[in-house]
Amino acid sequence: MLGGVFRTAKDWRGFFYAAIFVGFLESAYAITQSFIPTFGFRTGMGERFAGTVGNPSFLAAYLLFTLFLALGLFLDLFRVPSVLWKKISAGIFLGIAIVLNFFVVFNTQTRGALLAALGGFAFLAVFTGLTSKNAKMKIVSAAFVFFLLASPAAVWFGKDWSLVKSNPTLNRIATISLEDITTASRFEVWKTSWKGWQDNFLLGAGYENFNLVFDAYFPPKVFRDQGSQLWFDRAHNIVFDVGVTSGIIGLLAYFAIFAMAGYALWRYWSSSPAVVASEMEQPRSFFSGPLFIIILAVYFFQNLFVFDTVSSHLMFVVILAMAHFAERTRTPAQAAPSPMSGASGKILHVSFFSVFTLAIVISFVVYFVNARSVLANYYAASAIRGQRLGWEYEEIANSFKKSLSYNEYQQADIRQRLAEMVLLLLKNQSLPQDQLAQATNFALEEIQKNMKAESLDVKYYLSLMSLYNSSDQFDPKRLEQVEEIGQIALKLSPTRPQTYFELGQAMMSMKKYDEGIAYFKKAVELNDRPFESHWNLAAAYLTAGMTELADEEFKKAQERGFTYDSANNLLASAGQRGFLRQTGRGLSIGRR
Repeated sequence: MLGGVFRTAKDWRGFFYAAIFVGFLESAYAITQSFIPTFGFRTGMGERFAGTVGNPSFLAAYLLFTLFLALGLFLDLFRVPSVLWKKISAGIFLGIAIVLNFFVVFNTQTRGALLAALGGFAFLAVFTGLTSKNAKMKIVSAAFVFFLLASPAAVWFGKDWSLVKSNPTLNRIATISLEDITTASRFEVWKTSWKGWQDNFLLGAGYENFNLVFDAYFPPKVFRDQGSQLWFDRAHNIVFDVGVTSGIIGLLAYFAIFAMAGYALWRYWSSSPAVVASEMEQPRSFFSGPLFIIILAVYFFQNLFVFDTVSSHLMFVVILAMAHFAERTRTPAQAAPSPMSGASGKILHVSFFSVFTLAIVISFVVYFVNARSVLANYYAASAIRGQRLGWEYEEIANSFKKSLSYNEYQQADIRQRLAEMVLLLLKNQSLPQDQLAQATNFALEEIQKNMKAESLDVKYYLSLMSLYNSSDQFDPKRLEQVEEIGQIALKLSPTRPQTYFELGQAMMSMKKYDEGIAYFKKAVELNDRPFESHWNLAAAYLTAGMTELADEEFKKAQERGFTYDSANNLLASAGQRGFLRQTGRGLSIGRR
């Protein structure tokens, strides 16, 4: 479609200037959002810039495209002739866009994106030096490449410098190691991905099924404390993402996209001026090939550490369309007819009836494909916002019900958010008991729908187990259901400690102490590093009257970082309910 809309180099330049302007606005929004706390939507990402995208890593991935488009077009101003005032105005705009884009990318504190940007700058400098006939430019380019390569190394080796320590972004780069939490977790996820990939190496597990593979081989080491990221639906590495879900065949096809696009762009740039001059009017410019090859390389590199979202994937497709344009222009047979003309080139006349019919069809498509989804998101966001603002439960519940009534693709996530809200209500006991029971039943009903729709996703089993464990005061038989559901969850994800926590709690609440202790011990065996696991086991021993064993586990919890301040956090967490609420409080307070 883009190839049919943008048919000349002038069209593409105009489009890319518009894309750069959007990136400029996004950067300005992110900067304003950061420095004026009351401006725009807050994302809870602290000092990291997130913009309207809502996630620093995803924002950086998007802005890398507009950053390099602006940089390439800026450098072209010095390589191709143009009217002076146009060159000056374009230079000012592009220069500001480059500075703002890089400033925001830097302050997203996304290390993969920053390294990708530095690599892209280095490639641009190398290309400039190799293609320039000016000796001074070659020297400047070489010096700039050296600076770009030396900068990350200087930051890493200078990790103790005050400049590095005081800057969050530089400090994150300097602390890259196999031991830092993010890096260690990534490696565990990648090892798990490889293990799961081998089960379906040729064709993969199927698109959007990475979470099932991850659950089946869940790495217990990623559980460090109650704040750890435990649910992954992407590998945070494009090679494993594609390989796990579509196999080696899909991965080779994915690589072929880059190879074919790069080949088309390079052939276009390396063609003789006579071939490209009629279309581009600027042979050998950055715009005619190398810029887009570099963008593809930058995009691929940063995707080795994150995953695609709509904003970055859309720009990727745009670059592929540009590659198609380059290939088509390199070997033109004849000018293609206008989309509004027939094969003979004559303008087609469109009747009013055709336009009216098309408008009706588009209206229906927009409503059923776009509007319903937007409305579902709107009411879900209203419910979440209402919870934060202290709305009455009925208002929040009605918003959730309206959102779910549209039965859109995001309903599983909305039900999960509903369950999380009800768990919080049960923890705080902030509603009258009859209303709390009503809220619990609503959440249970919706989560059970998730289990039926996605019966292989262990996340919904754990949500249901948590709800049952938290609401046994309304029906003690719910504890028995925890055991039944837990056995299914263990088959889907046998190495996830949280499943054993829920099972252990249910057994202890039913006074099946030996079974409960066995579940808590299994969680410790899977990963004895988190103090939460030892604290749970200590509470179970204390409940069973095994005080000496309880003291031993409590000491282990202290050795792993447990403090008395963390006791309240444990009691407030999703896994600390029922017997653990009372026994755990006695355990922590009695041993001050």
